[in-house]
Amino acid sequence: MKEESRNPKFILLKSGVLKIQYCARHKELAGNDPKNPDVIGGGWWHLSDDKTEITFYALSTDFGYATKEQIIASLDSDVKRPHAMMGVERVFYAPFHALKLPAAMEKRELIYTIAP
Repeated sequence: MKEESRNPKFILLKSGVLKIQYCARHKELAGNDPKNPDVIGGGWWHLSDDKTEITFYALSTDFGYATKEQIIASLDSDVKRPHAMMGVERVFYAPFHALKLPAAMEKRELIYTIAP
């Protein structure tokens, strides 16, 4: 049996929690429940080499996509940010139809700035 690759994926919960992790499937982030009613949507993420920029893009085949407004609301909330975002100063979003990283990097827009 072929082992699935682990990729940078995220999901956004109704509570405002943003879960970011390397995993094979988005449902792993949701307790292996592909119909988890608490999940708004998800996608992929990319962290810059210097770890100061993160880009959210694409969509989850398990849960659909999260909008930039939903991600901004999560970042504005009092919910603790994911550990993977420590040191991130700028948050970018690319439309969910930018499924591959090169297209996402070309179409991304700055949506949030975090004070260092």
